Amino acid sequence: MPLYQHVLAAVDATDDSREILVKAQQMARAVGARLSVLSVVEAPLLTAPVMADGMIPVTDLPLDASVIRDLQSHAETRLAGWCRQLGIDAGALTVVSDWAIDRIVNLARDEHIDLIVIGHHERHGLAAWFRHTDEKVLNDAPCDVLAVRLASPGGAG
Repeated sequence: MPLYQHVLAAVDATDDSREILVKAQQMARAVGARLSVLSVVEAPLLTAPVMADGMIPVTDLPLDASVIRDLQSHAETRLAGWCRQLGIDAGALTVVSDWAIDRIVNLARDEHIDLIVIGHHERHGLAAWFRHTDEKVLNDAPCDVLAVRLASPGGAG
């Protein structure tokens, strides 16, 4: 039985996601695993910073559904292009609007994902105080997690 049978690339639509897709594809090919790609668009104003608890939901602020659709459409277009360039099956890509951590962890559990590939930025200063999807997924995932080291925002890394 192969080491991994189902690899999940958890990405967003930033430039770093192409690097994560490449690593996830390489890993899946190396072990003969199926590759799925998930991008979760967290709608603006779904979270607000809180000093002691990281991030808390803000449920009483209105969200414009068209903004969410536009963000999803942008992510899907960009990621689908990269998937085509890399030879990743279009059916492997899913773009949804949700809480990223919950969706990634639940999908991993429900779809029997063996390995999640996710990007990681080193954080300094105030950025280190807030909730980060990569670190939370690492702690909550029911499977192995490969954190792809990405250049720190601002160039150092």
